[in-house]
Amino acid sequence: MTEKFIPIVKSPSWKHGTRKGKGFSIGEIKAAEIDISMAVKLGIPIDKRRKTVHEENVETLKNYYREFAKELGTTSLPKVDKKIIEELTKVPGINIHVARILAKKASISSIEDLINSDINELSKKTGYSKNRIKKWISAAKGE
Repeated sequence: MTEKFIPIVKSPSWKHGTRKGKGFSIGEIKAAEIDISMAVKLGIPIDKRRKTVHEENVETLKNYYREFAKELGTTSLPKVDKKIIEELTKVPGINIHVARILAKKASISSIEDLINSDINELSKKTGYSKNRIKKWISAAKGE
């Protein structure tokens, strides 16, 4: 967390004006139009005890989220058709979760694609071990 990404809170003591906070309040996160689950995924510190909403913190969150959106760009993975998942789950050892990963990350759209795919490339794209992929391919071939 960088210096500019620390929430500012008002000190309860009259002697001190503001100080660095432990996290952003839920109200500040909502005011910045960020979903709470997305804030958790982004690693935004949340202080559930705080109830106040400071405009400085809302602006900080908005700027951070804009920067994150620029970095992310349009790299989101496409949605997978249910027919593709149903076909891939026919292979023993491939469940719905694995089928989605194969379809999204490796563009596997059928059992034929799985059989004809390169094991090394598939391993790099999906993160699954080569041995596991070999078992899926041999099961898809019916061996």
